[in-house]
Amino acid sequence: MLELHRGEAEAIALALETKADHLLIDERDGRLMARQLGLSLTGVLGVLLREKNETNQSNQARNRRAQEQSAFFHCSRCRKRHPQKSQRVGPAVTPAPPRLVLPINSL
Repeated sequence: MLELHRGEAEAIALALETKADHLLIDERDGRLMARQLGLSLTGVLGVLLREKNETNQSNQARNRRAQEQSAFFHCSRCRKRHPQKSQRVGPAVTPAPPRLVLPINSL
């Protein structure tokens, strides 16, 4: 038998009454009851993870826009992916020297 505290019971009742999109509840018995009643729920950890993911996506989009608007590309991989943009004139950049790779048996 599930025993809910008064606050949990009221939160579930309010979510049902208002047809809420999600119910924020962490207690095990409250979550079980909410699921049985067909409510979509999340906990504090779910809210924090969602915010972290949205922040990361926002930062990635901002970084992508900044790169697209820059005067030149810093790496050859970017130039290969966006050849039309790599023709832009930018500051003089000295290319890195080629890496020397030796076979293992020659050491």
